[in-house]
Amino acid sequence: MKRTILVPTDFSEESLGLVEHIIANAGNDQVDIVLTHCMFLSDSIMELLFFSKIELLHSLKSPEFKKACRAIHRRCSKTNILIRTELFTGFTQAAFDHFIEGNQINEAVIPNRYNPRLNLSRSFNPIPFIRKSRLKITEVAIEDESNEDTKMHLIRLKKRFIRA
Repeated sequence: MKRTILVPTDFSEESLGLVEHIIANAGNDQVDIVLTHCMFLSDSIMELLFFSKIELLHSLKSPEFKKACRAIHRRCSKTNILIRTELFTGFTQAAFDHFIEGNQINEAVIPNRYNPRLNLSRSFNPIPFIRKSRLKITEVAIEDESNEDTKMHLIRLKKRFIRA
C-alpha cells in the first residue's frame, strides 16, 4: 500500500524525529514522506520575479539537518521510503487543501507539542491547517531537545553519516 505522509518541518534536526517514527512503523508499505515548510511569500514584485523555491529551501536547511537527512537517506536507500521537501506558500485552508491534493498526501504525522523555530519572519506554523484538513493525523510524542536521549539519538545519526 502506498502512503504519502506530510511532516511539518522547521529544518531542525529535532523535526526529523517524526521521520524516524514513520520509518520505524512503515513495515513493507511504500512511503513517500513530504517534509513541508510553510511561509508567506513577499508582496514585492521584484522579490517574486527572482524567487526560487529550490534556493530558498536550500538556504533554510542547516548543515546539521542536511547531514542527518543524508544519513536517513542512506539507511533507507534499499527500502520503499522516499523523502522530499516541499514549500507551502498559501494563505487559506482551501489553498492548503489544494496543496494536499496536488501532492497526493493522505496522512499527516505531527508532534503532540509543536513549537517550530520559525527561520524567517514569514514562516508560520502549519498545525492549524493540518488539523482542519481531512487527513488522517497521527500525533507523536517528541522529547524536548534538552532531553539526553534525544541528544544521544542525534549523535548516533551523525555517526552513521560519518561511517557511510
